[in-house]
Amino acid sequence: MTSFALVLAATTGQGLIDGAWRTVGADARLDIAPDAEASTPMLAERVAAAPGVRQVVAAQVTDRARVIADSMVVAPRLVVVDATAFQRLLATTPLPDAPALARLTTTVGGAVPALVRSDDGSLRPGMRLQLPRDNAPAIDLAAVGTSPAVGDADAVVIVDAARLAAAGLPTTPNTLWVSGPGAARALPADDVAATVVLRAEVLRERRDAPLTSGLLRLARTAAVALLVLGLVGFALGAAAGAPQRWQTLARLRTLGLRSRDVRRIAAGELSPPAVVAAVGGPLLGILLARLTLGPLELRLLTGQANDPATVSPWWQLGLVAGALVVAAAAVVRVESALRRRRQLGEVLRVGT
Repeated sequence: MTSFALVLAATTGQGLIDGAWRTVGADARLDIAPDAEASTPMLAERVAAAPGVRQVVAAQVTDRARVIADSMVVAPRLVVVDATAFQRLLATTPLPDAPALARLTTTVGGAVPALVRSDDGSLRPGMRLQLPRDNAPAIDLAAVGTSPAVGDADAVVIVDAARLAAAGLPTTPNTLWVSGPGAARALPADDVAATVVLRAEVLRERRDAPLTSGLLRLARTAAVALLVLGLVGFALGAAAGAPQRWQTLARLRTLGLRSRDVRRIAAGELSPPAVVAAVGGPLLGILLARLTLGPLELRLLTGQANDPATVSPWWQLGLVAGALVVAAAAVVRVESALRRRRQLGEVLRVGT
C-alpha cells in the first residue's frame, strides 16, 4: 500500500503538469482582445525579441466557430495558424508532437486541408467540411488528419493561415503562444488589452485547490505512515522469533561455529521476508494502481481530456525497498550484539 500511495501521488502530480501544458499550450499565452488584434504582429515581434524567449507563434483562435460537417453544423474551436511554426512549437514542449501538421501545407484538390478532433466523433479524418462566410461562398475544407489538442476544447479544427488566406479568407491573429524561460516577463501586462495566461500559475492554482492538495497530502502521509507500520511489523515479527532463533544459534556456537557464520545464518533467516517485500511490494503497488486509478477519474483534478498515465516513481519505490533491506540488516546486527552479551554458561545450558 505504501507503493500504491506513492504511485497515486506521482501520477496526480505529473497529470497536473501535463494538464497545465495542455491548457496553456506553451509557457505562456496571450489572449488579445478584439479591439487590439491589429497590434498582434507588432506585439509578436516585440515579444520574440525579449530575452529568454525561444519561440512565439501567433494564431487566430475562434471558439464555437460555425463549421458544416456532413450537412451537420458543429461548433469547434477553429485555430488558424502557421502550421510549420506550430509544429515546431509543439516539438520543443512536453506536449505530444503532431507530425500531421505537415499535411496542412499540402494540396487536396480544391479544398483547404484541415486537422480535426472531437470527443463525440462528429469531426473525423476523411470528412469534407465547409467554413461558411458572410456574403461569400463557403470555403471547402478537407479533414486530412487528427488535430492535436488545443486548450481544453472538446472539438478542434486547425488550418494553415497561408492556405486559408489563399482561399480568400485572410485572418488576424488574436493569440500568442510563447515558450522559453523568459516568457512570463516578456508578455505585456498593462499596455495591451489582453489576458496573460501563465502555465506556472495554472499549475499552482490547480495544485493548491483544496481537493487536489488534500489528495496529495493524504497520499504522501499515508505512504510514510504505512512504511513506518511495515517496518514496525517486521521488527515485531523478528522479536517474536528471536528466542527460538537464539537457542538454535547458541547450539551451533557450542559446536564451534564462529560468530561471523552465526550472523550469516541469522541474516539468511531474516532476509527472505524482507527481500520478498522489497521486490514484490512495489510491483504489487504498481499493479494495484493500474487496476484502480481509472475509477478515481483523476482527469477531473488534473485538467486533462483523459485520465493521466500511471507514473511509477522508481527512486521513491527504491527507497522503500532499501528501507526494508536496511531494517533486516539492522535486526541482524542488534541480535548479534545482544547475543555477545550472553555468558558462556548460558550458551552451554541451552536446551537443558
